[in-house]
Amino acid sequence: ISNLRSGYRRQIQHSLKKAGISNFKFEFEVGPKHNSDTEFSIISLKEYGVEKFYNLYLNVLDRAEVKLETLNQEFFEQLSKDESSTVQLLRMCVKDQDLGVFAFSIRKEELTFIWTAKAASKDKYHSYQNLLQALICYGITKGCKTLVLGQTAYYPKMRVGGTPEDLFLFYKAQSNITHSILKLFNSIIFPRLKLKPLKTFNT
Repeated sequence: ISNLRSGYRRQIQHSLKKAGISNFKFEFEVGPKHNSDTEFSIISLKEYGVEKFYNLYLNVLDRAEVKLETLNQEFFEQLSKDESSTVQLLRMCVKDQDLGVFAFSIRKEELTFIWTAKAASKDKYHSYQNLLQALICYGITKGCKTLVLGQTAYYPKMRVGGTPEDLFLFYKAQSNITHSILKLFNSIIFPRLKLKPLKTFNT
């Protein structure tokens, strides 16, 4: 945190203050506990409740401008029963109000942020930004050397030190005519996203 440029560090401090957190310190409870005003807990999908998670997941999808896929509830039900699954949930609660959860996985010293499940896009506690910061903190405390922060909310992730990487999509239509049309309008259908680089660190 100390290596972040002052402007970006202030943004993090502002979000932390909204949730009553100071000194960039996160304490992670294990399981569904509510002992303090602001709480971050690591919980399994089964403990959290598949239906509850799925409804919040759909809320996020409904707000998304681009939808690449929509998983069904059965997928998450099977995932909750899979004992070999590495998927965990990071939950944020403020004064017993459940603000949202991030689903993530840790494998071979790499943390991957997979899904967001939140009722509202924004709230007065800056829950998305604080969940993101808590997730990064958790990954570091677990000794992760790589944090994969997902494919959305580019600038909020870049402001905490994330670096964008290009992803490529291969597609091939069965009909040659359809494929030619798709290729002709490729730049319109799949516009290349140009992100303005951010210099977040002092070094």
